[in-house]
Amino acid sequence: MLAYNLQLAWRSLFQRRSLTVLMIAAIGIGLGILMTVRTMAYQARQLPVGEKSYSLHFLQMDGRGVEGDAFEQWFEGDAITYRDARMLMSADTAARQQTYLWKTDVIVSLEDNNVLPKRSSGLVGLSNFFEMFDAPFLYGSTWSEEANDSAEPVVVISKEYNDYFFGGENSVGRRLNLGPHTVTVIGVLDDWNINRRYYDMSFDQARRDDIFVSDSLAQQLNFVRTLQLGCNDGDAELAGEYVLNDLQGLVNSECAWILFWADLSSSESIQDYKQSIEQHMSAQQKFGRFPREEQTYFLTNVAEHIELVGQFRGRQAFLQLMSNLFFAVCLINAIGILLAKFTSKSKEISLRRALGAKKTTIMWQHLLEVAIIGVLGGIVGLALSYVGLIGMRNIVVYSSDYSFAAQQIAHAFRLNWAMIGSAFLIAIGSTILVGLYPIWRVCNGKPAQQLKAQ
Repeated sequence: MLAYNLQLAWRSLFQRRSLTVLMIAAIGIGLGILMTVRTMAYQARQLPVGEKSYSLHFLQMDGRGVEGDAFEQWFEGDAITYRDARMLMSADTAARQQTYLWKTDVIVSLEDNNVLPKRSSGLVGLSNFFEMFDAPFLYGSTWSEEANDSAEPVVVISKEYNDYFFGGENSVGRRLNLGPHTVTVIGVLDDWNINRRYYDMSFDQARRDDIFVSDSLAQQLNFVRTLQLGCNDGDAELAGEYVLNDLQGLVNSECAWILFWADLSSSESIQDYKQSIEQHMSAQQKFGRFPREEQTYFLTNVAEHIELVGQFRGRQAFLQLMSNLFFAVCLINAIGILLAKFTSKSKEISLRRALGAKKTTIMWQHLLEVAIIGVLGGIVGLALSYVGLIGMRNIVVYSSDYSFAAQQIAHAFRLNWAMIGSAFLIAIGSTILVGLYPIWRVCNGKPAQQLKAQ
């Protein structure tokens, strides 16, 4: 019986073909716009490091003077000072691992003048950064723990830079210039599939760091500091000098510029770690630091950051509302199209019922027809959403004045199986839903009146 009803439903699609095409187009266009926006929102909400997004915690401490309002939420706060970072690294805490980072900007080149130099966004930190943030290596490895303090002239580079400067070969042991300084490549990162650059709190979807060096080496070579400095009044006037020239002054200052991360695996370790922070801040008060009576600090994980970024950068919220409304309009139009299509078959339906066909059989046939339309609309919608995602990706690249390439943000505009499956469920489910009233209406007409009218 199912095969027979499917055969009838398929044949019915070719009756009043123009209405069938209009129905498929209405579902497909509405679904295409809806899935374009839903996919962008879905990709933006993805956690960068899976379950580890709940254990990696970012530390902020308010070391400002008593003037001004206290920070109420973590996104209002500063980072921490270099002095605090070093003391916490040497302290006995509940963290499985701790690390600190800061950002730099450097010209990368080879001795070979045939290869053009590149201006690079670089990350300065400790050797355990790569393990903490699950950064995969293609060749080599990170520098040793001893090199964290010995300023060994080594560098880890991205796969993109390895392809550009060394043709994709294993470049471990090769030489590279960072500005006027020559360093040795010690490791090459593989493709690192994170949807946002969360570790430096920029949450950038496009740009990736290509150069990674130790804190001690960056200080010895006086690499420029590109993070925003949160300096107290006494140091605020010197901020420009701290960024470009006076690194030692910055290290000893009360400027917050260090990004500090701790890996905390349980609620107990989080509470213990908070106690360590409070003890540290209380101890430092004796030396005139952290002058506020009520100490303010924030310890937040990556999952909290991504959730808030999704709200702040939530163009998707407005776009989702508009796409949902547009899809609803398409479904309302689909009801009218189905009414016109099924009403034109009222004579055939009345004749079948007069000859003894059950109403439920006729309803099932039309439900199958509507479901087939939903599948075809889903295929059209997915094709349109694929085109729409490419278009939105190109708009983002254009709006950035081509400061990055389209492939660098392709991950944020990519359909996956979850989105494809949900597209078909939405298409079939919504099509059946809007088809219920037209099917009910055409199947509940009185056969005698319909045949007499004909």
